[in-house]
Amino acid sequence: MPKLVEILGEEAFKDIPNEVRDKYRDVDLVNSSAYIPKDRFKEVTDEKNEYKKQVEEKNKQLENFQDKVKYNENLAQEIKELKEESRKTSDNYESEINKFKLKSAVKSALRDSKVRDADLAMKLIDYNKVRLSKDGTLVGINNQIANMKKERGYLFEKQMGGTGSFATGGTKTTPLATSLGERLAKQKAISMKNVQEQNKFFK
Repeated sequence: MPKLVEILGEEAFKDIPNEVRDKYRDVDLVNSSAYIPKDRFKEVTDEKNEYKKQVEEKNKQLENFQDKVKYNENLAQEIKELKEESRKTSDNYESEINKFKLKSAVKSALRDSKVRDADLAMKLIDYNKVRLSKDGTLVGINNQIANMKKERGYLFEKQMGGTGSFATGGTKTTPLATSLGERLAKQKAISMKNVQEQNKFFK
């Protein structure tokens, strides 16, 4: 009596599950109660193949989904890195602006102090000890300028000041005039007075 392998053929027999092959390997199927009609077996085989196809499609969908998840994770990481880079750029820009404002304020303060070379003097400033307050006031610069004048006075213009006297021949000393014009006027007046006195003497 024919066995299952003879009914299906060698190739088809290899495609059925191992447990089915083992069960019907030596069973005579024509007059056996275990006989499986070929049509029914084909139906089962087709169902198995369809199920296998569905499993493969599901696996493919799962792989695609995993790829998308991985892509989204990579995209999220790239977005995070771009945000961090943007934040650092913004912080660096803000820092450079603040440095520029601070140095400009220091340079202005040095010029107001009659420094000869502001650029040279700026190199002697300790910027860790100066800062700009919220209202724009430069804090900590006065002490540094005072020390610089004391230790490197040659960097600053000499201040003209004080009082003195202006003397003329034969007269008592007079206070120093506050301007050249006033001094010249006084000199002229004194000279005219001397001339008048001489004229009176020779009359």
